[in-house]
Amino acid sequence: MFASKSTLWLAFFMICFGLGYSTLNRYDPTQAQGLTDSQQYFRMVVDGARTAEYHLRYRVLVPYLAKPIYHAAMGHVGNWNPVSFSMLVVNSGFCASSALLLISLAQAFGLPSATGLIAALAYLLNFNVVNAQLAGYVDSSEAFLMICLILVLQRKSWNALTLLGPIGVLGKETFAPIAALFVCGWLWRAKKRPWLQIGIMAVASVAVIVAVRSSIEGHLVTPREIVMTENEIAEPETLLHNTAQVFGSWTTWMTFLWLAPFARYGVRRLPRAAVSGTLVAAAGTVAMAIWVDAGQNTSRYLFDVAGPCLSLAFAVGTKEITEGREWFGGVRKRDVGSQ
Repeated sequence: MFASKSTLWLAFFMICFGLGYSTLNRYDPTQAQGLTDSQQYFRMVVDGARTAEYHLRYRVLVPYLAKPIYHAAMGHVGNWNPVSFSMLVVNSGFCASSALLLISLAQAFGLPSATGLIAALAYLLNFNVVNAQLAGYVDSSEAFLMICLILVLQRKSWNALTLLGPIGVLGKETFAPIAALFVCGWLWRAKKRPWLQIGIMAVASVAVIVAVRSSIEGHLVTPREIVMTENEIAEPETLLHNTAQVFGSWTTWMTFLWLAPFARYGVRRLPRAAVSGTLVAAAGTVAMAIWVDAGQNTSRYLFDVAGPCLSLAFAVGTKEITEGREWFGGVRKRDVGSQ
C-alpha cells in the first residue's frame, strides 16, 4: 500500500513539475504581469523574510522550505533559475500531496478510488494550479492544508485540528479565518462539537501569527496591532466596485466554469457537512476578497476552499454523465431513451 501511494505521489510530482517547468527558464515569475507577489517570495528564499515587503513577508512556510533546496541547487541546475527551481520543487510537492489526499478523501466519502483519481487529475489541471500554485506563489501550502482539514473533519480526528491551524498560518495567514469558517459550516448540524480542540486551534493559530510577526519585525507585535493594521474601513461605493471586480473577473470564470456543469450532478453524492462547510467558507472568502479588493486574485483563494470538493463532485458528475444517468426533470436520460 505504501509503495503504491509513493509511486502515485511521484507520478503526481512529475506532472506538477512538468506543468510548472516554464518558470525555470522560459519566463521569470518575478517579472511577469500578474505575478508580482512572487518577487517577495523569491527574496525570502535568497535573503530571508525581512527583505520582503508588506504582509507577504510573514508567509514563511514555502519560501523557507525552498531555501535549503535553493542553496543545494546553486551551480548545479544549468541554465535553470535556482530560486524558481527550489520554489517549484516545494510547490510541486504540496500539489502532488493534495492530489494524493484527494484520493484518500474520496475513499473517506465512500466514493471509488477511480473517482478520486479523476478528481486528483482534474484538480491538477485547474487554471489556478498551473498559473498560481506552480508559478512562484505560496498558495499550494494553503490548498494542501485545506484538504487535510476536510479529511480530519470527515474522520473526526479532532486532535489533529490543534496542529493544522498553526501550520496553516505559517503558509498564509488567511488560513485561520477560512479554516474557522469551514469548521463552523461542517459542524453546523453536528450534535457534538469538539470545542476544546477548536479553541486550541484558534489560540495556537493566533499565537503563531504573533510569534512570526514579532520575530521578523524584531519587537512584540500584539494581536491588536495586527487587527488595526489589516482593518481598513471601505466605502459602500468601493465595496460595490470590488464586488463587480470579483464576479466579473475572467480568472474566476476560467477556474470554475468548466467544473460547474459536471459538478452539479455529483455534488449530491458528497456528505452534506462537506458541502455546507465549503459553501460557508467560500462565502466568507468572497466577502473578505471584496473587502480587501482582491479582484481577479479571488479565484486563487476561492479555489483553495472550494477546489477539493468541487473536483470530487466533478469526478462523480463525469461518471454520471458518461453512464447516461444525468437527470432531466426527474427522469434519467437513459430511461427517456428506452421509452
